Amino acid sequence: MTQLSEDERQELLRHLKRKWASLNTAYQKQPLSMDSDQKKHRKEEIERLLAETEKDISTLERGWVAGWRGHGVGGGGGAGLCLHSPAALGEHAFWAL
Repeated sequence: MTQLSEDERQELLRHLKRKWASLNTAYQKQPLSMDSDQKKHRKEEIERLLAETEKDISTLERGWVAGWRGHGVGGGGGAGLCLHSPAALGEHAFWAL
């Protein structure tokens, strides 16, 4: 895992806010009538992505620890953004933003 600089954190926040705006626009363009399973599933998927993005934005705005997890790190086996509260890392909170 690597530490995100303040510039990287701000860029990630900008990206997440743009993503949220795009998802919100797509959500608002959904028809009022959900007359097919495909429309219902699409609406539910957009709602899930909006909630996930809102959580990520909130976490980064609180200054939580953020880092990039590479292959096999953390037991997850994949790559992606890791978000941890400084308290969760205890004495290893040297990644705090």
